[in-house]
Amino acid sequence: MPRLSKLKGLIYLARSRHVSRRFITTSSRDNVSQISVQHQTSPALLDVHEPGIMMATLLSNSCQLQELNQIYAHVVRTHFLELYDAPFHWNNIMRAYIRLEAPTKLLHVYLAMMRAGVLPDSYTLPIVLKAVCQTFAIEIGQQVHSVAIRIGLQSNEYCESGFINLYCKAGKFLKCPTNENKEILMTNSLIDMYGKCGRMDLAYKVFSTMEEQNVSSWTSMIVGYAMHGHVKEALECFWCMREAGVRPNHVTFVGVLSACVHGGTVQEGRCYFDMMKNVYGITPQLQHYGCMVDLLGRAGLLEEAKEMVDGMPMKPNSIIWGCLMGACEKYGNVEMGEWVAKHLQILEPWDDGAFVVLSNIYANKGLWKEVEKIRWIMKRRSLAKIPAYSLATNPD
Repeated sequence: MPRLSKLKGLIYLARSRHVSRRFITTSSRDNVSQISVQHQTSPALLDVHEPGIMMATLLSNSCQLQELNQIYAHVVRTHFLELYDAPFHWNNIMRAYIRLEAPTKLLHVYLAMMRAGVLPDSYTLPIVLKAVCQTFAIEIGQQVHSVAIRIGLQSNEYCESGFINLYCKAGKFLKCPTNENKEILMTNSLIDMYGKCGRMDLAYKVFSTMEEQNVSSWTSMIVGYAMHGHVKEALECFWCMREAGVRPNHVTFVGVLSACVHGGTVQEGRCYFDMMKNVYGITPQLQHYGCMVDLLGRAGLLEEAKEMVDGMPMKPNSIIWGCLMGACEKYGNVEMGEWVAKHLQILEPWDDGAFVVLSNIYANKGLWKEVEKIRWIMKRRSLAKIPAYSLATNPD
């Protein structure tokens, strides 16, 4: 693995510099005073700057989840992170996990950092709070709040925003940090919260009272409308945003493309995808490609969806393959279903989903021998179909 071999070189470099620094501090007083004058502002650079750049490169957008797991396992095994008192490298790893939509793994990294005695900073806590909200790990969120109070970050605007989302999702509205001043960041968090709860009427009421809406304000409205299937409102909001002279970002286009998926508007989706690249110069990320594959697949344009997957500059994740697999089941495309299933088995060999969907495709086509073959493979690999469940509520 190229990244892992580069990481080993990085660790060797960092350790050699760490040893050199210890040698400097144990030399004679004259040498120490002379060297300390030369490097009095650069101890952190000596140990962090160049290795930090290399580590950030290793954890760049092209790094996949399996590679990241191997990198993290290696730095833990070699005690590389113990060379540093600052959370710089920990933050880089956590950012990579949140980008790859692995919030549970991120929380494991955070807890390991705390056990190592490394205190978080103003960059750490917002990332962790985002993962806490995604996993509903409320107890960890409360611990994070305690840590923030202890190290004096409870009033940090980004941390406050995370705490609002956390406690509102937990239903503990009274514990939300309060601030009399309607700062734009806090108001955006309120819009986001109402949108996630499906109360777009309240979200719009807050939005309309703002003296100035920034890109996050508009994006929260667009994503909220799209999330709940209000396609017309989401797209109208996007055009109003453009007319207001606010430049959309990559999150904005995730909301716009999601609205197109809900509405089944393929041509509009293509236009917005091209607009993102050609007009605003935004490089499509996994979420954008996922929306397009889902949009094309739902419309029955399986070959075009396959071309989209083949043309991606990064490796598709299981969500994108799953969208294409669902389209194959819907339209009965056996050949493409087998092709997608092979990739899903390589990516997530422990998951039974690809086998179940492929079995359904075979069954719908009357290919019972293939169905039996799939069942035999699942049995041999000890993969059992997870039973479905439903929730009944008493109207009384």
